[in-house]
Amino acid sequence: MSLDRQANIDASVSSRSGMTVLELLVVIAIVSMLLGLLLPAVMSAREAARKMQCLSNLRQIGLAVSNYESAHSRLPAASLWQGRGVVINGGVIGFPGTRDYSQNGLTWQQDGFRSGFFHALLPYIEQAAIYERWDYSLPVSSPVNFVVRGVVVPTFVCPSDPFSSTKGSFQGGNWARGCYGVNAGPNARCLATPISILGVGSVSFCDIVGVSQNLGINLSPPDALRVNQIWGSGIAGINRAFRMSDVTDGISQTIVVDELRSGINAADRRGVWALPMIGSSITFGHGKWNYGGIAPNVCRDEADQIQDCALVLSQAIQVSKTQCMPCTDFGASYMATPRSVHVSGVQALRLDGSASMIAHEIDLNVWTALHTRSSADVVTVE
Repeated sequence: MSLDRQANIDASVSSRSGMTVLELLVVIAIVSMLLGLLLPAVMSAREAARKMQCLSNLRQIGLAVSNYESAHSRLPAASLWQGRGVVINGGVIGFPGTRDYSQNGLTWQQDGFRSGFFHALLPYIEQAAIYERWDYSLPVSSPVNFVVRGVVVPTFVCPSDPFSSTKGSFQGGNWARGCYGVNAGPNARCLATPISILGVGSVSFCDIVGVSQNLGINLSPPDALRVNQIWGSGIAGINRAFRMSDVTDGISQTIVVDELRSGINAADRRGVWALPMIGSSITFGHGKWNYGGIAPNVCRDEADQIQDCALVLSQAIQVSKTQCMPCTDFGASYMATPRSVHVSGVQALRLDGSASMIAHEIDLNVWTALHTRSSADVVTVE
């Protein structure tokens, strides 16, 4: 073969071995299209795995609740509070558990919170070390409990929650997040128990607003200045623990724990396992008896009535809107609805240990019935 012919062959092969700009652009376009098709599938698979872990957490909590009840013959209280409520303006008493000491510039020594539902479960989820380090003789906000309240407990955190890694700065700071709340009841926001008010006498506020007393909030003793127990229609109250025999609607028909989202910034006290407060580790006041009906994950301000909400919104109003994490500020925590970031609904644990997803569109009569322990409103939800 002549040298000239070999050179021509080599040149031809070399020219065909490269890639034109057009071919490169076509390849890039195809790869981009494939990635665009693949990415949603990958993200969906990841969320499915996170959702399953969240459901597994609820089942572990359910087993812990069962073991606690076997050991103590009762369910854990939602919150243990020492003394009466916090003194507010004019010497009036704010009922126990509805607000923390910082609301009125008091010091942590005046904080009534000592522990709550999730503290009680620690020894039953292999977290005895945290349980034993906690000083239950001091407030949850005590500097002595500073380190231990900042410990992240994996069983109490749903991996789908985008804000679960942000520690809370309120009430002394260093509050680890939690994504579950004990069901205190879907009660109407009025006092069922007639209470004694100086200069007024015995008053039932449910009667005043025309709501049946059995839908309202119960207090004991019936004296506004001495109240130390508060409970509703759920399975736990403030300084009030129930027995399984109190759950006459049936343990398979009664929710014990709902998902509850972590706060959207450090000032937001929602979603905190070690703070036994409404919105932090307690759900309360949602359902059909308030504001025309409060559904799970509803984007309505009144659905979460949380202390310091005004501060939270001043820092993160747009996040609140885009994340469907609204709230309103009445100077205390009075209402909190179950929430999650799962597209299909909110996961919940029943007293029989079963856990499942409940759709956002659930009938409010059914939703409310599932959160009452003894209202003779037995329902079946698949």
